[in-house]
Order: sequence, then structure tokens, then C-alpha cells
Amino acid sequence: MAKHARYLELAQQARTAGDEVTTQHNLQHAEHWYRTAMADRRSGDDPGMTIKEDALVG
Repeated sequence: MAKHARYLELAQQARTAGDEVTTQHNLQHAEHWYRTAMADRRSGDDPGMTIKEDALVG
């Protein structure tokens, strides 16, 4: 879920800079990667997913 975390980081940076459009853009990408990771996890396609990574989401 590195991409998810990266987009959350970018969203935070944009929010700090006062750029709401870029903030929302990056939050949408983060959500996409979160959903992709969860779908992979349910289908068993992502054996590298750990409990620690899952805890970072919440």
C-alpha cells in the first residue's frame, strides 16, 4: 500500500500549502489505491499485505 500512503502524504503537503484542488486530487488517488489493495487482498493477489500496513490505513 505504498502508493496509498504516498498519495496521502502528497495530499497533506498540498493541504499545508493551501492547494485544495491538489489536495482533493491526491485524496482521490489514495482512495483508488486503497480500494485496489483491498480488492487484491480479498482475492489473495497481494500476499505481501501485512497487518502493520492494514493498521496504517485506519
